[in-house]
Amino acid sequence: MFTKKSPALRIDEADLKCKSRSGCDFFGNPEWDGYCSHCYRKERERQQNDQKKSPNRGDSGSRTSADSPLSLAVAKRFNKFEEKKQQQRQQQEKRNKFSKLASSLRKSTSIRDTGRLPEPWLEQSPEVERIKQDYATHLASLSPELRQLINKYIQGLCRSVCSDANNISADELSEKVQKFYQILSKCMDAHNINQELKESVLDYCEKFTMTVLHRNLFCPPTTTDEEKDLAIQKRIR
Repeated sequence: MFTKKSPALRIDEADLKCKSRSGCDFFGNPEWDGYCSHCYRKERERQQNDQKKSPNRGDSGSRTSADSPLSLAVAKRFNKFEEKKQQQRQQQEKRNKFSKLASSLRKSTSIRDTGRLPEPWLEQSPEVERIKQDYATHLASLSPELRQLINKYIQGLCRSVCSDANNISADELSEKVQKFYQILSKCMDAHNINQELKESVLDYCEKFTMTVLHRNLFCPPTTTDEEKDLAIQKRIR
C-alpha cells in the first residue's frame, strides 16, 4: 500500500522575505514592491531625498521608478494604510485608558457607598477651570447651541458612568465611554466642524471628564485624602 505524500512547498521562505539588504527579517508585500512596511517607507524617503538632491534628473526625459503611475498608486495606498494604522493605534490607546478608568471606578468607595456621582461635582474646581481656560479659544469657535449640547453630553456621561460602575464590567464601561465619543463626533460632523477643531473639542471632553471623575471619585469633598497626600509630600521633602 502506497503512502500518500503531502505536497512540498516549492517556494523558498527566503523568497518571501523583505527584499531590503539591511537584513530585515519581516515578510515582503507585493504591493510595497517586495518590501515590508517599515523598509518600504525608508526606501520611499531615500528616493525622495535623492530627487531633492538632483532636481534636474527628471528633465532628461526618462521617468524614475518612483514617478511611475504604479509606484505613485502604491505610495498612495501605503499612505492610507499608515494613516489607518495610526488611527487604530490612537483608538486602542484611548480604549486602554478608558478600560483602566472603568476598572478604577468599580473599586471606588464613593461609588460603592452612594451608587451615584456626588452633586458637588457641578461646582467649579481649579483643575476644571484650568482646562476651560486652555481650550477657551477652541470652545469660543463653537456655536452657543453646540457648546450647551457638549456640556449636556459630558454631564450625562459622568452620571451614567458612575451609576453603572458597580453593575457592569470594566469593558462595558469602556464601551460606554467610547460610544459617548462616537456620538459627540457625529454631532460635530452634523455642525460641519473641521477636523482640527473637532480633535481639540474631543481632547477637551476627555480631559474634562477624566478630571471630574477622578476628583469626585477618588478625592471627594467628604474626605481628606488629598490633604493627607500633601502632608506626606511635605514630610518627605
